[in-house]
Amino acid sequence: MIWFAADYHLGHKLLAALRGFAPGWGESWFDHRDIDPQAVIDMNKAIVRRHNEFVKPGDDFYFLGDLGLDDPRALIKYVDQMNGNWHVIRGNHNGVMEAIHKIHPFGWVKDRYMLQTQIGDDKMQIVLDHYPLESWQNRQHGAVHLHGHCHGNLRRQDPRRMDVGIDAGNDRPVNIVDVYQRLVIAPLEKVDGHYNPGDKR
Repeated sequence: MIWFAADYHLGHKLLAALRGFAPGWGESWFDHRDIDPQAVIDMNKAIVRRHNEFVKPGDDFYFLGDLGLDDPRALIKYVDQMNGNWHVIRGNHNGVMEAIHKIHPFGWVKDRYMLQTQIGDDKMQIVLDHYPLESWQNRQHGAVHLHGHCHGNLRRQDPRRMDVGIDAGNDRPVNIVDVYQRLVIAPLEKVDGHYNPGDKR
């Protein structure tokens, strides 16, 4: 199985608070600095557990950026516990990820990638990027786009684009069947002056 996710933010105090691991925090941007470190540990462990509920050893896993925000030496033990053959797209917290990559090599690390795969008789092109794109390669030919970064807060939705971050309502990695059902067979629309295959002229 092929899986996708983004924005684990291992070790990130603010995300631990926003995700409910630090009840009673002051709910301001600065109050998270005083959060009990145990809340971050609890979040890290929950991410590993949820990841492994779905991604199994031998599965291909594409992670679309923002793996963690802490000392890489403290986070590597969590990465080591997570299943899958990892392929990583760079995010905007690259230092930690690059340091982990030196210790725990991923299959590859790239800024953007066009994944070509197939579900049944349907060929799929999936543009992977940490950031949401308004238009992307082969959009007019049916290619879809997966991203992270926005934590579910992207206002403009596109029927062929999907935020696979764990704060975007997914609460788990997203598999290739999810992507196919939500994006490939979704209603088609005219974008950027191009028509998608199947659009009525």
